[in-house]
Amino acid sequence: MSSSGGGSSGGRAGEVRSTSGAHGILEYEVQGSGTPVVMLHGAFAGRGAWSRQRKLAERWRLVLPSARAHDGSARELPAGYGIATTDVDDLKAVLAAEGLERFDLIAHSSGGATAVAFVRAHPEAVRRLVLIEPTLLKLLPPEEHAVMQREWGRLVEIARRDGGAAGLSAAMAWLGREAWARLEDGRRTKLLADMAPLAHITGPHFQALLDFAVAPIDVTAIKAPTLLIYGSASYPFEDKIAARLRALKPDWPLVSVEGAGHNCFREQPDLVNAAIADFLSR
Repeated sequence: MSSSGGGSSGGRAGEVRSTSGAHGILEYEVQGSGTPVVMLHGAFAGRGAWSRQRKLAERWRLVLPSARAHDGSARELPAGYGIATTDVDDLKAVLAAEGLERFDLIAHSSGGATAVAFVRAHPEAVRRLVLIEPTLLKLLPPEEHAVMQREWGRLVEIARRDGGAAGLSAAMAWLGREAWARLEDGRRTKLLADMAPLAHITGPHFQALLDFAVAPIDVTAIKAPTLLIYGSASYPFEDKIAARLRALKPDWPLVSVEGAGHNCFREQPDLVNAAIADFLSR
């Protein structure tokens, strides 16, 4: 999950391409040359969320898929929609279109859940893995997971009962917290209007993240060297996931971006880009 906007600041865009996956057209962007690096964005953002990481294209070939319903990818959610099912299928379609068999993988938020699901199914494909606040709710302690089940379950129910627009509004209020509440009414209305094409995925996406079955053994089985990046001022549940990941894989380095929130890679891109570049260069 991610509440950052797309945008194109931070560098010139790459070449936009598309491919026909098992569940419809998928759009993605390619920029730079060298070792391929696939970058998975979080929900409600689109591949433009990586605009401040475009400088990495000076050394690597960036492949930026647009998740279903984002940018120019198919809007419809297929039957069996889920993190480990259709999300992984969509990623595999982009990889096949680009002929990628082994690559580095960077993923944020719900994109991080897709990354873990992909690595679990295809461990040999990923050379190095960077997880930026991956949404792995099943790793939370039972009492913390119950809180998320209740709070996100409420968002799912609003979307189911009152429609996608109401669900999206409730989701942005939950994700944005005080910052969202401080926005002028007109600004909130404009942001929701801009995100209206994503309203229909709100309930199903939150439910898919709640349902994504990731277990400790899935984490300990990851062989690819992995870097964790977290904002020190992110959602409280993120600290719990980070602690669980570090307990399971104490050899995984963790970069804490002081004062940054869930979108730490956009808030402090120089620091995050340097950490990623150093890690991928090893």
